[in-house]
Amino acid sequence: MDHRIKLLIVAFESYGWASQGPADIPGDWWFTDIILLVSVWRPVGTKIYITLLNDPAYTNRKVVWAVSVSALLPTSRDTKFIVQLTLNELKTTDLDAFVKSINKTVLEQMGIDAGN
Repeated sequence: MDHRIKLLIVAFESYGWASQGPADIPGDWWFTDIILLVSVWRPVGTKIYITLLNDPAYTNRKVVWAVSVSALLPTSRDTKFIVQLTLNELKTTDLDAFVKSINKTVLEQMGIDAGN
């Protein structure tokens, strides 16, 4: 796994998420893996998914070019993601601020006051 993705998972784990490993979903051409994260902070048990998106330019092999975060298990490449970043963008992103933003968005989607 790419070190930038590992750093992203560590950041999520620092802000209330536990990695459960790969989601139980059959593979498809548009992703390499989907990682399930479960909240250990409020609301406990909430799930989000980090999808490792494949570069569509490579049709004969899977090359991760971006990651996306979603509140629902992605079932197609047209899934509405909370956010999507290329690996190059991920490299220059403040991961703490990024995860805090995701946490706030997840709470807001659930109708819970995220506070400040």
